Amino acid sequence: MRNIRLIVFVSAATLFTSVSHAGESAMAARLLSVAKATLQVDESHTTIRLTRVAGAIEALSPGQIASLSITPLTKGTPRGVTPLRVDVTTTGGASFSAQATIDVRHFDSALVALVDLPLHTALKNETIVQAWVDVTDRHDATLESVSAATGLWTQHAIAKGRVLSVRDFAPIPAIRARDEVVISYENAGLTITASGTAIDEGVVGETVRVRNLTSGKVIHTEVIAPGRVRVRARGGVS
Repeated sequence: MRNIRLIVFVSAATLFTSVSHAGESAMAARLLSVAKATLQVDESHTTIRLTRVAGAIEALSPGQIASLSITPLTKGTPRGVTPLRVDVTTTGGASFSAQATIDVRHFDSALVALVDLPLHTALKNETIVQAWVDVTDRHDATLESVSAATGLWTQHAIAKGRVLSVRDFAPIPAIRARDEVVISYENAGLTITASGTAIDEGVVGETVRVRNLTSGKVIHTEVIAPGRVRVRARGGVS
């Protein structure tokens, strides 16, 4: 499980109305301590804030509670606002269930744009900053380092201050349409080269169409490096 940091942000006036200030603080700490143990959290990537607690629990002091357990009412790893079932047994022997709500925020290291990044921009150290960001509501993978973007460029314009995600980037084409290229024909250990013009763009390993400038024919080739393609083993002519 992802490491989690537990921080208590509790408004006593909002959560507890019928116990002393000392009791309010102790009750909040007790409830959140149980949440921490139940969710197997520690201080690292997540904060938990208690946002609501039922009046039946508000009316108790910690000294009146013999046992207290919680059960998240959502499936999977809690993210964002999460309702809890709180099961309480008092020192007097009474048992009851009530509800509380926590806000679980997940944080991670990610890159943030320091400047506007136009379409088809490769990342540089001076254009980004590493930051600790809230990823609770994100459904995409964030970009965590410049090295992770090696060979990539932006596939749309990115505004200053945006957290960069993996899907913001695409491989930089080694061949672009209308590029002049060297075509390698390989057969039985022999290699013949010719000049051509790319019709498509593609990254290394992709297939692109190229027009042979000598014959005028369009052939299907494999991109092997910037400005270089080779005829596939069963390459055809269109």
